Order: sequence, then C-alpha cells, then structure tokens
Amino acid sequence: MKCRNCQKENPESAKICVFCGKPLYDTPPAFHPPKDEEEVVLKKEEQPSPAPQPKRSKTPMIVAIVLGALIVLGLAFAVIFGLRYSQQMDQKDEQIQDLLEENDQAWESLQEEREARQDAEEKAQEEDPWEEEDPWEDPMPFDPGTYVANYNMVLRDGPDYGANRTGSLKKDQSVVIESVHEGASDSYWGKTSSGSFVCIQDPDYTYLRKSE
Repeated sequence: MKCRNCQKENPESAKICVFCGKPLYDTPPAFHPPKDEEEVVLKKEEQPSPAPQPKRSKTPMIVAIVLGALIVLGLAFAVIFGLRYSQQMDQKDEQIQDLLEENDQAWESLQEEREARQDAEEKAQEEDPWEEEDPWEDPMPFDPGTYVANYNMVLRDGPDYGANRTGSLKKDQSVVIESVHEGASDSYWGKTSSGSFVCIQDPDYTYLRKSE
C-alpha cells in the first residue's frame, strides 16, 4: 500500500504509514444520529431478545386423537351390544310368558279332569254299583257263603286287579262272601263282610273254594 503523503510502500496489513505516520485510509466522519433516534436505538439494544420457543411435539395430540377415536368406538359397540342384548331379553321374556301361559292352560285342564273324575267317583259311590245286580243277567256260578283261600290273596276296594289294596287273605283262611260280582277278563269277585273284594276265580286259577 503506497502512502499518499510520502509515496512510500507500506505492508498491506498496515493502517498507517510506517514512514511518516499518516493514515493510509480515509476514515469517514463519525455519524451522530439525532437524540431521539439514539434513545430508540438504545431501547432496542436494551430490550432482551425473546427466548426461543421450544418446539411442541405432536405426539400427545396424536395420542389424544387415537384415544378419543377408541372411546367413541367403544361407546358405539356398547350401544349396539346393549340393544341386541335388550332384544334377546325381550324375546326370552316373551318365550317364558308363552310357556307360563301354556303351563297355566295345562294346569287348568288337569284340574278340570281331576274334578270331573272326582265327580264321577262320588256319583259312582252314591249309586253303589256293587250292590246292584241286573236281574236279566245269567246267574253267577258262585253263591254267597263261606269260602276258603287256596292261595295267599289280596283284598281290594273293587272287583278289579287294578283296584287299591285294602288287606290280605292267607292260604286256608276262611272268609265270608256276601255277594258275587263279575269282573274284567271273565273273573268273579266276592264282596266280603268287611266291604273288600277278593277274586274267587279267573280263566287261569280258582282262588277260593266253598267251605264244606
């Protein structure tokens, strides 16, 4: 760099002449801004720079959206399941109600049948069919009197093997027959003095013999 004053060469890094001491470069006059502008510049310089805002992560928002969607789906499934369960329960209630009505009807029919049967039994007892004999029927092969059991016998409340048991008659035991009645399957029954019935004879056996 050549000095403009002494015209001597100076190093490139020198700012003043090493020979004459003059500045090698022209320095511009200092700039003095107006007082108001100085205050504005000072205020701007005094104001602290805003702290950098941390970057917000989008993960919590995504998690919240996913959770919200799951909750909505769960509520929808719960509503659908509740409706289906309610419909199934209504159908079961209707089926149970139908069964109860059928049971009530069956019970009423059974009660009516029992009442009719009881009325028939009471009517039959009042008529006492065992004491009545048709005069036009053939005479019985057995007469009233004293008989002896050939076997151990069962006494019943009617001239039928299905009648209720009322007692028993041992073999060779005597029994007084007051009347003879014809039973089912060509059987003959004797009514004892106690009111019970015992079979005298059927197509297979003769259970009682006339006492001598």
